[in-house]
Amino acid sequence: MRLILFGVALAAAVLLQFLTFESLNLLAFWVENTYGLRFTMRVIMEVAGGAIIPLSFFPGLLQKVFALLPFPYLVYFPMRIYLNKIEFTEILPELVRAAVWMAGLGG
Repeated sequence: MRLILFGVALAAAVLLQFLTFESLNLLAFWVENTYGLRFTMRVIMEVAGGAIIPLSFFPGLLQKVFALLPFPYLVYFPMRIYLNKIEFTEILPELVRAAVWMAGLGG
């Protein structure tokens, strides 16, 4: 069951990353070059998503700020499922939050 939930979280992560970068690419109508914006967003996503440093290593205030953003659902949340670091009761609410972010970015 955990492997299935990991697959669902991974699919959500892929869709969230696509929607985030698609939103930035839509700025190409107004900005001549979006490379700098995309590079900056990738760095922010890697730090705030737990790809470089796990989010549990950050101070409590930063953890709360990062939890409000969609970026933890890209790396940190799927890896917590895979490594069995999250309870089953916590997975569904987190997946709902990721779905809300997908709906928001998709809209």
